[in-house]
Amino acid sequence: MKQIQFLTLVMLSAMLWSCGVHRQTALGKMSSENALTERQRSDCDSAKSLSHPSQKYFYHEQTLNYPGSGISYKVVYNNHHVCIHPHGLSVVNDSISNELNGYKVNHVEIGDLNIDGYPEVYVFLRSTKPERCGALIAYSPNNGKSLRQIYLPKIEYDQKLTQEYAGHDEMEIVENSLCRRFPIKGTNKMRQVQYHLEAGESGWILKPYKIIEY
Repeated sequence: MKQIQFLTLVMLSAMLWSCGVHRQTALGKMSSENALTERQRSDCDSAKSLSHPSQKYFYHEQTLNYPGSGISYKVVYNNHHVCIHPHGLSVVNDSISNELNGYKVNHVEIGDLNIDGYPEVYVFLRSTKPERCGALIAYSPNNGKSLRQIYLPKIEYDQKLTQEYAGHDEMEIVENSLCRRFPIKGTNKMRQVQYHLEAGESGWILKPYKIIEY
């Protein structure tokens, strides 16, 4: 009789231990699945942040029109990306997205610097570092059909300008040129570089044509 009772107790203990292990395994699996779901949800929120503004991200949307052209741009940006949605191009109106990578959008402009009747879009950036260096994301319509990138030469390519440059620059469109101004290092003066828009082999290039000091 005692042997039967002992065997019964052993079997019950084994069953309870097995149930405990199964429950722990199930809880661990459920916890892992919940964590994965949270990561997926976070990734989805990040991917949708450009089209679905939320309190989690800085978000701005701006539509730019150029009189008489029939071409417009909707520029949407947050802390991490800027997306350009063209409208009115005759062939391709696909959206273009760019990562900001240490920069933030300062302001956006539309203009026709090469005076061909097809306006370009200019997204002016500023570095988040203390130097607050300027940068540019810009596109020009290719005969009104699709967008081609506009390149702005780096200040470092000009040895004289590099010696005078210490960031804190500002850029804007003035009539048919792009103006870039920055304080001259070690002085109380300003340097202004004016650029024309010219066609290049793989896109459009902003070439400096006038430099003044004041």
